[in-house]
Amino acid sequence: MGHLSATDDVASRDRNRRVRVPRLFAQIAKVWETSNLTAASRSHFVTTPQITINSPISSTREVTVSPILILAVLTPAVWFVHGYHPFADDAGIYVAGIRKLADPTLYQPDAAFVLANTRFSVFAHFFAAVVRTTRIPLAYLLLATHLTSIFVFLLSCWSLARRIFASPAAQWSAVALTGAC
Repeated sequence: MGHLSATDDVASRDRNRRVRVPRLFAQIAKVWETSNLTAASRSHFVTTPQITINSPISSTREVTVSPILILAVLTPAVWFVHGYHPFADDAGIYVAGIRKLADPTLYQPDAAFVLANTRFSVFAHFFAAVVRTTRIPLAYLLLATHLTSIFVFLLSCWSLARRIFASPAAQWSAVALTGAC
């Protein structure tokens, strides 16, 4: 007469489960609201109705280092790993073009060959103008530009890594790996 099928039994258990879970959350919320802590202090304390545990007091101060400082230290490290070859391969042709543009008396017989690669680039003309106006030796200017480009590259990698990874360790690992490759 009062025989229930298997589906009715499952349905009644699901109904009871649905009723119990909201009651549990309501009880937790009630205990949380009745505690006399403000919202700001709740994040620093572990509370139950009977026990309050303060956050531990640390005797060591946390030192924060600027990311720019870390990148500035990482820049020469990357430079030492990869080396500096300003006159190797085709860079020698571009440097000769910069020298010719800075001092037109150089490379008289081979002027067409030396200036052939400078026609389509602003780089050589810009550097020649800087060398002419500031009298900074070209080797120092190329070194400063190389170090600056490494720094800006690492800065952009760090900025991109911050968008990709949540963990600071993962961010700096990505920057270090990029610098090492």
